[in-house]
Amino acid sequence: QKLATLQAGPEGLTDNLITALHEDRQGRVWIGTIAGLNRVDPDGHIQRWQRDPAEPGTLPSHGVRTLFESRQGELWLGTFAGLAQVVESAEGTHFERIPAREQVLDDTIYG
Repeated sequence: QKLATLQAGPEGLTDNLITALHEDRQGRVWIGTIAGLNRVDPDGHIQRWQRDPAEPGTLPSHGVRTLFESRQGELWLGTFAGLAQVVESAEGTHFERIPAREQVLDDTIYG
């Protein structure tokens, strides 16, 4: 096992304030911050996603509050602006937001 220090920056995390952490079945570590979502692959490569209101399929909010992997291996995000599923395909990764009418009382999702 190797322990690494990750910092915020263009080649690092979206922010140093980590709000959620999850290791998926493929050994990738997902890191939610107040400024986006990050994935650290087993080889150390870091992928980052942030909210872009002009671009559909981006995060519902900058802040990721919680991460959950279902029994089927689906990764879900709880954000300050609702719930979203991570959808990975050959074209890349996007986020499918669950419409507010299907949520409970509030858009803020806690763990």
